[in-house]
Amino acid sequence: MIFQGRMDILLNDAYLKFSFDY
Repeated sequence: MIFQGRMDILLNDAYLKFSFDY
């Protein structure tokens, strides 16, 4: 499932950005 993998990457990227924001 390529779409699922891309969603995981997008969510992970957003999580990292929020983490660095804190």
